[in-house]
Amino acid sequence: MKGKIVFIIVSLLVVVGIAWFSFSAYVWFTKTNFTYQLRPDGKIESINNTNTEDETNEKPIVIDSDDEGSVLPGLLSPIIFEIQKIGSPKDVIILPEEKILLVYDDDLKITKKNGEMVSVLGLPKFTTSGAEGILDLELDSSFSTNGLVFMVYSYRNTNGFIFSRVSSFNLRVVDPPSVPQTGEEENKPAFTQAVPEALLSDEHIILDNIPAGLTNNGGGLIVGKSDFLWLLTGDTGKAILSQDQESLAGKVLRFRKNGSIPEDNPWSGLYLYALGFKNPIGLVESEMGDKFILDSGSASFDEINILSSGGNFGSPVVNECNTNDTRFTNPLVCSGKMGWKPKGLAYIKKDSKEMLLVGSGNTVLGFDLVDGKLANNQKPKILASGYKNLKKIKIVDGILYILVNDSLVAVNP
Repeated sequence: MKGKIVFIIVSLLVVVGIAWFSFSAYVWFTKTNFTYQLRPDGKIESINNTNTEDETNEKPIVIDSDDEGSVLPGLLSPIIFEIQKIGSPKDVIILPEEKILLVYDDDLKITKKNGEMVSVLGLPKFTTSGAEGILDLELDSSFSTNGLVFMVYSYRNTNGFIFSRVSSFNLRVVDPPSVPQTGEEENKPAFTQAVPEALLSDEHIILDNIPAGLTNNGGGLIVGKSDFLWLLTGDTGKAILSQDQESLAGKVLRFRKNGSIPEDNPWSGLYLYALGFKNPIGLVESEMGDKFILDSGSASFDEINILSSGGNFGSPVVNECNTNDTRFTNPLVCSGKMGWKPKGLAYIKKDSKEMLLVGSGNTVLGFDLVDGKLANNQKPKILASGYKNLKKIKIVDGILYILVNDSLVAVNP
């Protein structure tokens, strides 16, 4: 009997000890804010951010190409620069005078390579409740002289329903006068450039009442070489809308900057240029003028198509790549059941070689173009890998910009 009592007491002590340890561990983990970042050498490190100070005002970390070890994982070219601790932007826009515009769901921020950041003032009233907020922003082809930008954002109408619209704005970015530095530290420059000030103004609504929702909102807006605006819209989770010519969802739309419809659009009097898309997230134009479009299939059957006027790309009737139904256009390349988890499409031509790049999960994939054409059913090359939470890739003036894990990286591919 005495032995049973001792056994029961020991068992209770063990249970209490385990419970206390679990509770202590829970308290420690919940009070300790860990984040993870991708170091320039490709290794992932954890950071204890248990800090009562507001980190939103912390200056981002900048790594220049001269810093030892500044090489992207799996990519041989050294980086041009990297800006860390920038939060979670969804897109990057390169402005004149080495300024960079970061696009967030609910904010726009201007930064320079020195890492200083400031929010853009004058944003329109948008909603992130049940929608994505700012969907995209693009510069006008003459931005350097007219300051014109185009934004797609979601909002609630007077009845509480969510839609998106395309508007133009004037973006004014001003560098304040240089501020004299204090102190007499050796080799310190005499002046420090202050943070630029930025303001959006003069909104003009171009296209309104675009279906929007929590999912499949498409990949935003593109200013084409012909100066038309191209808008990619997803099916917003209502697949049947992709085949409905009276709906703007699941389409590629083409219109002028004043909102008028080009006379040579395939459906007279409609914004529609092509239909049958699930969630198109990228459109690029090659040097030959061909337009390639990346349609995300969510978890599988991602596609690269060559855009055609009046083309019907099958969704949701065709949901597994190819079909023999002549009503629909088959993709040039399809991921199959193992999706790419696509995060952007980019086009580059270098040393007479052309390539399409796809941000895919934690990698950057490459597809060769021959005479400006993408070979059917081509298998991709893995150009770089090892990223954590790759969000977007973009080519601007031959430089590859990669948004990944709280960082913006610029590399010469």
